[in-house]
Amino acid sequence: MTPHATQGEGAALMIPPSLVGVWKARAVEDAGTLFFVAQYFQLVRGLSPLGAGLWMVPMALGVVAGAITTGTVIKKVRPPVIMRSGLLVSCGVFALLSQMSVDSPIALFVGGVFCVYFGVSPVMILGLELAVGSAPPERAGAASSAAETIQWFALGLGVAVIGSIGTAVHRSELKGELPADVPADAARAAEDTLGGAVHSAADLADGTGDTLLSLARSAFTEGLQAAATLCAVWVVLGSLVAFTVLRGMGGPGGHQDQDGAEKAEAAP
Repeated sequence: MTPHATQGEGAALMIPPSLVGVWKARAVEDAGTLFFVAQYFQLVRGLSPLGAGLWMVPMALGVVAGAITTGTVIKKVRPPVIMRSGLLVSCGVFALLSQMSVDSPIALFVGGVFCVYFGVSPVMILGLELAVGSAPPERAGAASSAAETIQWFALGLGVAVIGSIGTAVHRSELKGELPADVPADAARAAEDTLGGAVHSAADLADGTGDTLLSLARSAFTEGLQAAATLCAVWVVLGSLVAFTVLRGMGGPGGHQDQDGAEKAEAAP
């Protein structure tokens, strides 16, 4: 770091790039889940906003349960091991969600989402601790700010990438499958978003509208399956980073081990 580097720049440089990669894996899967969950509840399963909100409560409970579990096992297990284990849990659940259909039990979907957030909770908690701990005490605040910026950037990236892929699959599944009596404007709206399909179906005759809505819901679910598969692959990559690169960071209790301390002391 040059003598003229700002505090924020120094903190950003002190955050291990491998840790940034794990964060991105967590944030991308988080964003992908958020993008699809509310739409699935309301537009595919037909729940009211209140009902969808209540079914999303387990997402928060998963984070709480993961935080409690992390606080318990951190006394005996290294942070990278906990982070890797959480990511692998999320990966398995995404593999399950990739098999969801329009008629799958909603409780199964909710349970899967709970487990996803249970798995990413340790990454949220321990990632920030490792980032702040890797910086000198006088730069801890700047490191925390840089870490927060990285996570929000990855969250936005996840919405853009995962959402775009899901939408592309949705459009591909609908193209050429809609009945001939569906107006061109309604067809374009249905291909763009599931919300457009729901709105267009309400203005069509019962038989045509029902067919359009059924096809659009199936296409959206196909997009959800593709997004879940991509998230599973992305999380596997993040867990590999946690296993190979981060395994020397932090000892039980969240403190840096002796080898890590010696390396940090010897570093220029």
